[in-house]
Amino acid sequence: MDTRRGDIRAANILMVDDDHNIRGPAARLLAYEGHTVVYAGSASEALDRLTREVPDLLLVDVMMPQMDGIELAELVRRNPALDDVPILLMSALDDRETIIRARSIGDDLVHKPLDGLELCLRVRTLLKYRARVSELRVEVDTLHGHHRRLEDALARVMTKRGSFETSHPSVRPGARTAK
Repeated sequence: MDTRRGDIRAANILMVDDDHNIRGPAARLLAYEGHTVVYAGSASEALDRLTREVPDLLLVDVMMPQMDGIELAELVRRNPALDDVPILLMSALDDRETIIRARSIGDDLVHKPLDGLELCLRVRTLLKYRARVSELRVEVDTLHGHHRRLEDALARVMTKRGSFETSHPSVRPGARTAK
């Protein structure tokens, strides 16, 4: 992701939707925000693309032939190489079951017809969230490295202490000194 206007991040977005009437306007709007949008017309095409490149965000229609967007999201979540890619699902369905199913596997859900401002805000929020998670992972890795070095240093000190106490028994803690 590259920095563009202020806190907005330019991202590579894979948009999965079989309806070109949705893809075109949404892609133009996201491109205006500085993002690059690549299309997949089906879940199987998306899975093929995902083997070659990991996007910064997936924008997936729920209702598609063969495999729906929620099934695609479930497959993406099972792949360790893709588990941190945010998934924004889109749906014209507004029944409770679809909404709950979509929100339980995806990171967020927008309703069709898409509201441009809402779409941009949700994309921005998910990208900020992903960036923060990435920063935290780097910090955790750094802390793990510090922890390993401290454990190694402590082990060296304890080894030296043991050999010192063996060669100097009168200096051992709790040893009595002769008067």
